[in-house]
Amino acid sequence: MIIFLVLLCIGISVVLYLFFAPFYLEVNSDLNVYRVRFHKLFCVRYKPEESSIETNFLGWSYERPLITSNKNERPVIEKQKKTNGKPLPVAKLLRVMKTFKINKCYVCVDSGDMHLNGLLYPFFAWLNWYSGKIFQINFTGRNLVILEVENSLARMSRAWLGS
Repeated sequence: MIIFLVLLCIGISVVLYLFFAPFYLEVNSDLNVYRVRFHKLFCVRYKPEESSIETNFLGWSYERPLITSNKNERPVIEKQKKTNGKPLPVAKLLRVMKTFKINKCYVCVDSGDMHLNGLLYPFFAWLNWYSGKIFQINFTGRNLVILEVENSLARMSRAWLGS
């Protein structure tokens, strides 16, 4: 009986950890880091220089190359699935979108066209002021995006199920 209670407590603890632990979406174009991370438990990383996906799970690492499509293959035409006809609950989706927390945001962009950069400059200044994050447009040819977004299953389910 005691072993059952200990196993039950361990199981409940694991489920609660998975429910409340944060997951992160990280993009850093300067360091070529593009990954999704679930606290310290699980990580999926895209490596653009090698065109591969690396998966880490509890210290175990697995890397596989991306599948490239064959241009000579015929496209497979699938039958369209029947939908239930219910519209998407837009209000619920917006509440879920608001649960995402932006920890880091730095965007520095150059479109390569001086006139377009001049037209976008006031918009980027307004976006910088409105969001409180750093949005810059430059004329030097430098493009950089650093973004870290955080969320958890608990916050998303609370927003989805809440009234």
